[in-house]
Amino acid sequence: MRLTRGIAAFGSVALIAVVAATVPHPAVAAQPSAPQQLRGEQCTATEPVGGEPSALCVGFRPADRAATARLFRMDAAHGATTQAAAPSAAASIWQPDPNPGDVPEFCNIDATRVTMCQAGTVWGNIINTRTGAIVGRADVNVLFWAALSNKSLKWKLETKAVVAVAAGAAATGTILGSGKCSGACTVAASPATPLPLRVGDFMRGSWDITSTTPGAVPVTSGQSIQFTFAAPAVSGTGNASTPNVGKVRCDNSATIGRIAPGCVYPDVDPVFILSGSAVPASPEHAAFVKVALASGKPGAPSGAPLRRLADDAAKKANRDRACKDFVPRPSPPGTPPLQKDSCDEFPFAGTYEGGANTLTEHVPLGDNTNGGNKYATFIRDHRLWDKDEFFIQVVA
Repeated sequence: MRLTRGIAAFGSVALIAVVAATVPHPAVAAQPSAPQQLRGEQCTATEPVGGEPSALCVGFRPADRAATARLFRMDAAHGATTQAAAPSAAASIWQPDPNPGDVPEFCNIDATRVTMCQAGTVWGNIINTRTGAIVGRADVNVLFWAALSNKSLKWKLETKAVVAVAAGAAATGTILGSGKCSGACTVAASPATPLPLRVGDFMRGSWDITSTTPGAVPVTSGQSIQFTFAAPAVSGTGNASTPNVGKVRCDNSATIGRIAPGCVYPDVDPVFILSGSAVPASPEHAAFVKVALASGKPGAPSGAPLRRLADDAAKKANRDRACKDFVPRPSPPGTPPLQKDSCDEFPFAGTYEGGANTLTEHVPLGDNTNGGNKYATFIRDHRLWDKDEFFIQVVA
């Protein structure tokens, strides 16, 4: 096999542009007469290239998120190859990236209730459909993310991209990024210009997304980025899309407490960081929860999750069952009400795991109440709906 190579620096990693003119492309049958999808790749018949029948095939393959983020930062430190462009606050942009190393820190960690980042390569191959040979190839490495707000119905879908391969009939091609959303949402649209496929060029995209019609019942939406490949050698275009950047759920409901409308990633189970020393102080409540978790009760990050219970009557019934045999310790005359003994239970009455088979402990009423208020704040901040799962970690 004969290879033609062009190398561009990408941090400490070399990106190699390859044209393999005699290598069959397994996704393409001989001489397709219409668009087809084979092995997860979308192939579209095009104008002949060099007098030979051709097709443009596109696709996406995932990559390690943290490693991709590091590569963008490394290249910025070594001097990025890109066209100059001023930062833009527009609702929708697709332009050369003036600062390719400016990558969100959350791309280094796992998804949270409000942040999610993914990585991969979108690619386009121009195929001789008579022989199956690849006569043009383009690979673009992408990092894409969205940071939601638990107190807003608007957020940005963003991406950074770098051309890793542009060879053969694809060397004079272009690429255009477009934000997409599905379900209860709208995405800002504005005219954008395709950018040339030049190895080492960095690009960025940003699109404002707004959730629509949230109310007492939450609404969900999806978001992705479509990359459109085009080349003068062929007619038409090929669209390669990223996976969905997490399901988004938005609501405007009193069932999670007094908080403005907002959105979260509901498939991410949050961790309730319970600190006994944090204001309002609840040291005895936190110590009890720590003991209960160590005994094997659900909720520890390494174990089974807890599920939020929203119904007030069901919560009261759980509390009554857990504390039915509890006898409070007598308090000396004049003891302030918040210093009097109370029944604390775990799992919480406000979970589906509460009620029967719970542990109980003597905890001063004020301490117990403060612990409950911290749980209520956690519910609001993470917009936990009924049956949403979560974990607990007790800290100092």
